[in-house]
Amino acid sequence: MDRWHVGFVDLSGKQGLLGQVEGRTAQAVIDWLADREQAWRDAVQYVAIDMCTIFKPAIRRVLPQAPLVVDHFHLVQPANQTLTEVRRRVTVTHRGRRGRKGNREWELRNRLTRPAARMRGEHVDALLDELSNLSRVIGAPITVAWNAKEDLLDLLATARTRPDREHVRDLLHRFYRRCADAGLPELQRLATTVETWWQPGHQDHRPRRLRLPQPRQPALTHPLRDHPSSPWTPRCPPISLSPHPAVVLASGTKLSVPQASAWL
Repeated sequence: MDRWHVGFVDLSGKQGLLGQVEGRTAQAVIDWLADREQAWRDAVQYVAIDMCTIFKPAIRRVLPQAPLVVDHFHLVQPANQTLTEVRRRVTVTHRGRRGRKGNREWELRNRLTRPAARMRGEHVDALLDELSNLSRVIGAPITVAWNAKEDLLDLLATARTRPDREHVRDLLHRFYRRCADAGLPELQRLATTVETWWQPGHQDHRPRRLRLPQPRQPALTHPLRDHPSSPWTPRCPPISLSPHPAVVLASGTKLSVPQASAWL
């Protein structure tokens, strides 16, 4: 029995599980999709996946008309992880150990990954003041990484405003420029990830979806328990197809939902 399973989930309807197949391979995806009626496959307009390369050839072969997209979670998560990696690295480098209570950068770790758009202005100012009060070798890199994360969130937020291409271009350039000027390997890696997935495209009428090119590296997936009595833990990576029918092949117990994604 293969410990990897692929789940197909309705994204535009009630978001129920349409099917699950054993094996985490392109052929498993192809076989399941090929068993659907042609009219069903022709109705699929979008395919939402996580950053997993095995799905690309399967979708291109069976659903060539459906563009691949990735939800915002799969970009916000690495942006926050990048910020966390910078914070941890500078702490270990300059304190000689991991962060702990009494180290202000460690105590601010949850506020650092909170979107500034969801914070009151005075709280954002207080956070930046706290960072500026740290020693420069610790506070400066964390501040740059925080700003890069916020630049990316600003870019993703435009999906809900139908911006013109020039505005999107300017925000993207601002993000790339900050990552390039920072000289931090973590930010260079994040910028490379965004560039790899970036695909200039048209604005679609469907809100809350981000269109990006196909991945080069598979994404880290999370366990999906099949049954309490099962002696093994299957893992399930994502695909979503939309509008009707709609499918998600998603990683983790909580699959992609429209509220978690947006078109850019």
